[in-house]
Amino acid sequence: MPTWLELETRFLELEEQLRGARLDYQGGAAGEYWRVAASFDRLARSRFEAISKLAGRKLLADAGDESGLPAGLQHAPDDGTRWYRAMKLQSGHYEHGFVGFQTNEDGSDAGSITTGHIYSPAAVAATLCLELSTMKNEASTPAGPLTIHVGGVNTRVNLHSNDNSTNTYIASEVTVFENLRSIVAEHAPAELKAEFLERIQSMEQSVGKPTFTSRYNDFIQSAANHIAIFTPLLPALSALLPT
Repeated sequence: MPTWLELETRFLELEEQLRGARLDYQGGAAGEYWRVAASFDRLARSRFEAISKLAGRKLLADAGDESGLPAGLQHAPDDGTRWYRAMKLQSGHYEHGFVGFQTNEDGSDAGSITTGHIYSPAAVAATLCLELSTMKNEASTPAGPLTIHVGGVNTRVNLHSNDNSTNTYIASEVTVFENLRSIVAEHAPAELKAEFLERIQSMEQSVGKPTFTSRYNDFIQSAANHIAIFTPLLPALSALLPT
């Protein structure tokens, strides 16, 4: 079973392909339906659905059984639906859509239909995985051999490299935040640069303190719609989370 941080990494790998997509919901009298919409990348959509099933399965495994889950997540028809419900109820990024009403052939009321959606579903799913990892106090090591190349001084950061050094990120904290600022300067939308820089400074000032997790979450949520430009540095940044 993958950890939440491993699942976060897998969702982030899909953010660029699914940046303009949304996760659509329909529920109520006509049943419960979920669909990844506004995406023309069929492979990315299939991978998102597969990773969502893993995440939904882990929710149940962490809870022990259905009774350990929040009420809204219980009795889901499958693992994927369980995860989508968690995104809807716990991510804070679900937006309500229109409400419709069904009628029977005789004109009597047949119940209501509710709709809604989540934009940038891969980024939202990744953020929720991160939040769950902090609740479970999981080790902040991403899955599998992974090499991240970043610009600037000390440009190469190897995760799970042969030497398995435990102080790689500690030595490069300054470089991580310098590179984040460089990315903002070169690639972030002009109207968001000040906000991104403020949140980066807040993170940098709270490294090693209990407030770092909160500052990290603030940054991820703020950057959710532009997370792809920061993706190469996220493993190094998440490694600074307290364990």
